[in-house]
Amino acid sequence: AISASGWDKFSQQMGITPLKKDPEKAKVRYGLVGLGMVTGAHHVPGLSIDERTIITVVCDTDAALVRKRVEEWGPLNPGLRGTTDFLEVAKDPNVDVVIISTPNFLHAEEVNEVLKHKKHVLCEKPLGHQGAEAMQ
Repeated sequence: AISASGWDKFSQQMGITPLKKDPEKAKVRYGLVGLGMVTGAHHVPGLSIDERTIITVVCDTDAALVRKRVEEWGPLNPGLRGTTDFLEVAKDPNVDVVIISTPNFLHAEEVNEVLKHKKHVLCEKPLGHQGAEAMQ
């Protein structure tokens, strides 16, 4: 049984029933970068109820948090891997979409790197600190 903490506690409070994903049937493979509250409380519960999606890799600079999230989210996302290397996620051929929930000053650089590898990206606001940075 999965313990009720973090995203699964939020899911329970919201009445969301997470689905165990089938890697062979999932059509959209997600990589999550930045594993804090926004990811755990918003992105993961939403992804957890859509049978078309699977989280294939998670990334954060905090290795202990990466291990914790793999342990928490892995049972519903078979094969889930963790890394502290953002470039590994950006380059991963088993990722179609990258969700970026890192500190704001990293957003523009990370978005550009993900796009360079021809992946879809969902980035938390702001996209950049200045208009010119966001327009890149």
